[in-house]
Amino acid sequence: MSVKTTKTTENMTLIIDNGDRENMDKVLSKWQFKDEESFIRFVTSILLDTQDNSIYIQRNFAPAKVTPAPHLLTSEASKGS
Repeated sequence: MSVKTTKTTENMTLIIDNGDRENMDKVLSKWQFKDEESFIRFVTSILLDTQDNSIYIQRNFAPAKVTPAPHLLTSEASKGS
């Protein structure tokens, strides 16, 4: 699993490889996104629209709350988890 980020004041470049790339390809296919840009726009809009930094999904035909794992968050945000 590997994601490398390069940022400037005007843009950001993500290099996604290994398992992360394979998982992104699976999502693109399953949801039938036309390209990676469409996928990123969709995910970003969903995360911006949530009010309590959580999302509910259907898992085993029941709603399940999904939040980021603490190791994915800033140390400040992790304290509130």
